[in-house]
Amino acid sequence: MRKILSILLTMMLSGLAGNGYAISTDSVSGVQQQILYSILDLHFVEADSLLDLYTNRAPGNPEPQYLENYLEFLDAMIKGDIESFQNYQESSGKRIESIKEGKGVHPGSFTALSTIHLQSSILCAFHNEMFRAAKHLFYSNRYLRQGEENEAGNARKFRNRGILILFGVSAPDEYHWLLKLIGLRGGFDEGMGYLEEYHSFAEGAE
Repeated sequence: MRKILSILLTMMLSGLAGNGYAISTDSVSGVQQQILYSILDLHFVEADSLLDLYTNRAPGNPEPQYLENYLEFLDAMIKGDIESFQNYQESSGKRIESIKEGKGVHPGSFTALSTIHLQSSILCAFHNEMFRAAKHLFYSNRYLRQGEENEAGNARKFRNRGILILFGVSAPDEYHWLLKLIGLRGGFDEGMGYLEEYHSFAEGAE
């Protein structure tokens, strides 16, 4: 399972780290792009300082919280210790509740919620908390369906759908019944197809 999770994580980062881009931070979109590049280059201190700037410029927007969660998720994955995992769980729970307050109002809220739950599921599975991982998958899939209905221009929905399918395909046999109950179906080729579609729509650091 850990090998599979490492492959999925590598897929999420493939081709993005080490890019060396320097983007203007004069605009909200410029800050967003620079934060993504910093996170994917594992420059966490730089990303953290830029997140403070971004949050001040985009109050109420779920994007800074999504990016902050992404940073903390990668940090917890790399460290791999229980303390980092527990800290992540507490922080991500607060972000989820905060974004939920504005879901349907702020663009990208549903997909951001889906992504945070997906990251939480991967981290729970990494620490062998499989039923908690399944719970996060359930919510990730539910919010993604809402995002697919309400956020037509958000390319991340293709990424999330692809990773959810691949996560289901790679799960141990004894958990397949649970994934079917959650509603996760599809094969490897279908999952990769969604990721290819995401790649064709995505721009910049995405």
